[in-house]
Order: sequence, then C-alpha cells, then structure tokens
Amino acid sequence: LFLVGDPMQSIYLFRNSEVGLFLRTRAEGVGHIRLEALRLGRNFRSVPQLVEWANAAFARIFPAVEDLRSSAVTFLEAQAARSNESGSADAVRIWPQASSESQPEAGQIAAEIARLRRERPEWRIAVLVQTRTLAPPLLAQLARAGVPTLGVDLDSLAERQVVRDLIATGQALQDAADRPAWLALLRSPACGLSMRDLQALCGEDLQTPLIDIMVRGAPEALSPDARRRVERITPVLLEAWKGRGRTDIATGMESLWRRLGGWHACRDASERGAALQYLSALRRACESEGVLTSARLQEVAEGLRDAGTAVGGNPVEILTIHHSKGLEWDVVFVPGLGRGARADQSPLLQWLELPAPGSATDLLLAVRSLGEESASDSLSKYIAGLRRERQDNERVRLVYVAVTRARHRLYLSGHAPWNATQERPLPRRRSLLQVLWPALQDHFAALPAPASTVTPEAPARRNLETPWHPLPAEFVPTAAREPLRAASLSGGEREQLPGPEYDWVGPAARAAGTLVHGELERFATSGLPDAAVLPERAGFFVSRLRELGMEEQQARRLATDIVERLQRMVSDARAHWLFNVPHRDARSEWALSGVVDGQLRNAVIDRSFVAEGCRWVVDFKTSTHTGAGLEQFLESEIERYRPQLSLYRTLASRAGPEPVRAALYFPWLGEFRELT
Repeated sequence: LFLVGDPMQSIYLFRNSEVGLFLRTRAEGVGHIRLEALRLGRNFRSVPQLVEWANAAFARIFPAVEDLRSSAVTFLEAQAARSNESGSADAVRIWPQASSESQPEAGQIAAEIARLRRERPEWRIAVLVQTRTLAPPLLAQLARAGVPTLGVDLDSLAERQVVRDLIATGQALQDAADRPAWLALLRSPACGLSMRDLQALCGEDLQTPLIDIMVRGAPEALSPDARRRVERITPVLLEAWKGRGRTDIATGMESLWRRLGGWHACRDASERGAALQYLSALRRACESEGVLTSARLQEVAEGLRDAGTAVGGNPVEILTIHHSKGLEWDVVFVPGLGRGARADQSPLLQWLELPAPGSATDLLLAVRSLGEESASDSLSKYIAGLRRERQDNERVRLVYVAVTRARHRLYLSGHAPWNATQERPLPRRRSLLQVLWPALQDHFAALPAPASTVTPEAPARRNLETPWHPLPAEFVPTAAREPLRAASLSGGEREQLPGPEYDWVGPAARAAGTLVHGELERFATSGLPDAAVLPERAGFFVSRLRELGMEEQQARRLATDIVERLQRMVSDARAHWLFNVPHRDARSEWALSGVVDGQLRNAVIDRSFVAEGCRWVVDFKTSTHTGAGLEQFLESEIERYRPQLSLYRTLASRAGPEPVRAALYFPWLGEFRELT
C-alpha cells in the first residue's frame, strides 16, 4: 500500500476533510498493514530565498505537537533544491496598508503587476484572495491598467451583461406583457435601440405589448437609425413569439439570440463563453425540471460561477486560495490579509465527528438550550470551542498553501488597525494577518499612529454605466451563423413549422436520440427486423422514454413516431448494407482514443466495418428536413461535421492497413453522404 499526502496543505475542513485521518493512518496503518513514513523535504518549486523565509516563518506559526482532535499538524522544514538566481534577493515583499479600504491596495497591486509585465512579460502571475469579495476591485484596477486577467469562479454569472441580455430574451418570450424584459431585449447590443428610441417607440402607451407596437410599424418619432433597426428585428421577434412553446425555453432563447445577432455582438471570447455556460446550464434545468418560470431563468444564472475566459496572452489569474492548491506561479500576490473571518452562527445542534485511536471515531453531540441553561450546554460550548480551534489550525495551513505557490516572488499585503491601548497596530482576530503576525509584526511597527481627527472618506461612487456596443443597424447574420435544423442526436435549432411538441429538438430529442442509438446498436448485432414486428417495440419505447424523464402522453406520441420512422428505415437499401450484410471487423459504438496533433483525442464511432478493401466509419444523424433544398442541407451537414469525421478517419486509420472512408447516414431521410 502506497499513500501520498501533505497534512500541511489540508484546507477543506468546510467539506468535512479530516486531517486527523492522515495522522492516524501514518501512525497505525490501514487494517493489518503498517506503513513506513517517508518525509519528502526538498522544494523544487521556489527560489532559496522563498524557501528560507517560509521555513523561518512557519516554524514559529505551526503547532508544536500534532493532535487528532484539534486538527493540529506540525511543520516540516523544506530544503531548497533550486540554485540561487539573480534578482531573487527581494523574493518576499511585505506591504503594510495604512487603510482597510480595498481600492488603494488594489491600485498598488495593479501598478506593480504592470511594472512586472514590462520587465518580465513571460512570468506567470496570480493574485490569491481569501474571499471572492476581494476580487472585484482588483479586476477593475487591472482592467484600467490594460492587463489581461482571468478570474476563476469569482463572480456570479448573473453579473455578466450578455447573460442579463439572455435572461431578458427568455422572459420576453414567456410574457408579452413583461415590458421591462422587452425593453431590456430591445436595448441589448443585438437590437441596439437607445433609451431615446425606446421612449419614442413606447410614447404614452403603457399597456400595449411592445411586439404589437413594433408590428404596427415604426413611429415617425424614431430616428432613421432606429427605424432600420426596428425593420430588421421585428420579423425575427414576431416569428420567435409565434413559435414559442414549440421548443424548450433554452433552445428558443438561443435561437432568437443568435438570429438577432447576439453571438456577433459579443465583444470577445469571454462573453461568448459566459453565454454558452449559461445556456448549457439552462438546458440541463429544462431537462430535469420541464417548464421554467421567468424567476427560474434568473435563479439559474445566479447559481452559477463565472468560469472565466482569458482575454489576451498570459493573463493574470485571480482566484481563491482554495482554488490555488496544487498550482504554482512565478509571482504570487496575497492581498487583504488583515480581513477577519466571518464569525460562525451558533447552531441549535452542535455536533462533531472526531478520529480516535484505532479505527473508531468519536461523535460529540449536544443541543443548545434556548431558555435556562441545561446539562448539555457545557458540552455544546466545548464542541464550539474545539471547532474554533480546528478552524484556527486550518487557517495556518491555508496561509501556508498561499505562500508556497510562488516560484520567484511573493507579495503579502494587509492592514492592521491601530490599537490605542497598546499604541501599536494589531491584526484583527481570526485574520490571516494574525496567523502571520509573528513573522510580519516588525514590518508593521514602522507605521505611524493615525491622526486624532480623521475626516471620514466619502463613500466610493459606483460606475453604473454599462458599456454599450450595439451592432450596426444594417447587420446581416452570416451564413455560418444562420440557425440550422436539428442536426444531431443532441438536438439543435430548427425551422419553426407546425409539428409534434417534441419535434426532435430539446430534451425530447436527447431522450429519443438515446433510445434510437440503442436500437441501431441492436440492429448491428441482430440485423434489421421486419417492419411488421417493429410496432411490438412501442411498449418498450414508452417505458424507456419514461425512464429518461418524459411525461407519459408525450412518450407515447414520440414512441409511435419512432416506430414509423424505423419502419421506413428498414426498407432502405443503404440500411441493409450497414446492418445486414456481413462485413469484416464490424463494430458499433466503437470507442477510440489517440494522440492527434499533440493532443489526446477521444471518439465513439456509431458504425465501422471493412468492406471491399476499405474501412468505413459512419456517424448516424437523426436530422429532419422538409421542403426544398435537401441537397444543400445535406452538403451543409457534411461541412458542419467535417472536423468530427476527419478525427474518426484519423483514429480508425491506426486500426489496420486499409484506407478509411467516412460518411454520415441520415436514417430518417434515407440519405448517405461520404466525406470527400
């Protein structure tokens, strides 16, 4: 048995991570297996000056003895494995802050980062924050300095303007009388109407839905630019409004947003990434919850953290200390050390599960009395005190993780309030600065006492003006961005035509796609059945669709439709060639992995076999198409899936000496197209 771990980096107590289990396992083993402890002490990451500073600081900070119950671990000194490097004499910089305000500190950090960028543009830089609330001032200051940034899981996705526009789009599609949503949609960059234009459009009419006002025609009071915009977007909005309810709300929102030009209105990859992140989460909510209310559209966004997308090369990464574990950067800033941790609320029920010698655990449990003191109050206080002690010990380890992320340079910044009684600055209780105080207090001793009369600072004014970058009034979506019909088992956009309510898009399409894929895999094993026996499968189809979350009546309608489509498919000569003719090395759902262009790529091929000296790889697409232009539609599908088929062909070519041919098969259309 071989186990690896670093108890000095155990920082997930809030997720019930228990460092005492490591200590007990190291001492007592696992079951009958006893372990030999090997301590790895060489540091290959940081320059010697950083290692020496950390050794001196944390030898004074970590507990002197290990203790299972209080979650205390001792410090293991490291030995620097790297050689001395030029410019590393000032590897650790301490910045005492005269004020608790975050703006001056953020400005100082941004100025230093801009300087480092000019001197060492290749260095990777990170700012590690204890809480997400410290990030917005830093992001703002770095943006003003023109420094590219990447904020990881810091802000709610609902704060993104593009997401707010998408929410307004969905709320407008749900309710024509929701005037704030319609105004926000028309104001969005995709539509581009100014405040003055919206006033002219509405006039004194406070009751008529905006879609009806726009259908009547642009008022004379509108500017020429606004008239062109209204003429462009009105047909798109009207079509989307008439087609509402035919798809799930996520599909309807994305279709309308793209057709209006929302994708093109995004200023960078960061905005596009935020939009796709929200739409993906919204689609999952539709699948699990069904119809979503207007309030739920907002709640989904508020429950998401902005994943962040870097804009520009080598961005400065801003993330929490917990997210930084296991990572490293050339330069690390740790601001806001003086901020105290939020005090825990005293719960009615106090409980704590502790590791005990041997394989047992001790469970401490006490109910806090609400009136007169009870016998359990002393135990409740003991549990609360022990919990605080465990949190204090973990706070030491949190600081250790932050400090040891740096390779070349470390900046520590924070504010210690002036203590009038002791006439010197002292850190706030339960702050990271209090943890580091034995090593940093000399740097704060030089700070002067604050003036006796301090003029209160005026509250900082927030800039409420949202950057606005509307599309040109003459915007025309390019062909590549025009909505396509359902083009895969996972669904997609479709033409707004009357049909069944599932209509092969949205959650129903994914459920149907899962079922149909299983049927085609069965056909590959047992051959195509006779069309007359397929109706016998309808009962199974209904049960399977119900398992996948569909309502019973919808499942029955969809099962009937699938049976009819499969009956048409089994009479197709190409289907017989794919499933009935015996081929060499025939496979279905063939999973392949391989390195392509230096990256590990994975693929699952629907059908593959060797016929007439060639290895075929075929992907099934349950696309539907009505009306004219079938050939153009099939050609567009081939182009759309060319990268995917090319990957299949590359991976399959390594399975044997035969040349590989790739194709799409459309079972519902009876069409087969090879990739040339």
